[in-house]
Amino acid sequence: MTEKSLVIIPTYNELENITTLIPEILNKYKNVDLDILIVDDNSPDGTGIFVKELMQKTERVKLLERDAKQGLGTAYIAGFKYAEENFYDNFSAFSKYLGNGDYLICFNKNHFWSERFRRFTLAHELGHLSMPTHVSILNKNLLHRSKTEYSSREPIEIEADKFAINFLLIQLLLILIFYY
Repeated sequence: MTEKSLVIIPTYNELENITTLIPEILNKYKNVDLDILIVDDNSPDGTGIFVKELMQKTERVKLLERDAKQGLGTAYIAGFKYAEENFYDNFSAFSKYLGNGDYLICFNKNHFWSERFRRFTLAHELGHLSMPTHVSILNKNLLHRSKTEYSSREPIEIEADKFAINFLLIQLLLILIFYY
């Protein structure tokens, strides 16, 4: 199975920016199996039309059109759903180094049985990106899949779990201190 990354770019009247941004991303990450998904909220400036024209030139650009301006948060959610439905299926989460100090964390909602587990998995993946030894693994352009490549008994996973527990514990303590 080919490992694929997806850059999600929500747009509304971003034609001027998108005409340079998309080519820059494609050029910068030409050696990475990476697609760009534009989530366009029916931009009146022709952003969607430009993306459609670009899609005729490259398969690496995708467009998700929405009927009206619905906001940045819902655009990202729509993009994540697109990623889950089109690219990723056999993992809970993964971290990947994209080059030039850029990292990607992605999740598969089908492997989450509760919101708590989703938060734990995010903290776990942040742990991988926070520890120099883990970052050195990611910097080798390896895709780190929490579910398929590593068992929970391996040191790299135990360290990320400990980070997640401490991270979430600190968050809980701050909530208790400031809100109760």
